[in-house]
Amino acid sequence: MKVKNQSKASSIINSTIGKHFNIFLIFYYRLGNGHINFDKFWQLAKQVTEVVAWQQITCPFPKVQTVINSLQTAPIFGESGK
Repeated sequence: MKVKNQSKASSIINSTIGKHFNIFLIFYYRLGNGHINFDKFWQLAKQVTEVVAWQQITCPFPKVQTVINSLQTAPIFGESGK
């Protein structure tokens, strides 16, 4: 039962992400004449490819839990300092 619910939840999440990503692509990459801006779309595709490649690499260094905790809980400041 747990596996079935997880599969259903995963399916819902994936379909939701897909719909929102499609809307993002339509609004962000569309030119004034209705065509897709291929240059911007190509840049996004290259960045996604790089992220996927980095996610598949295993780190040769040991994980230090205190460093992981500090990186995950440290505040992120913007240009305004907030």
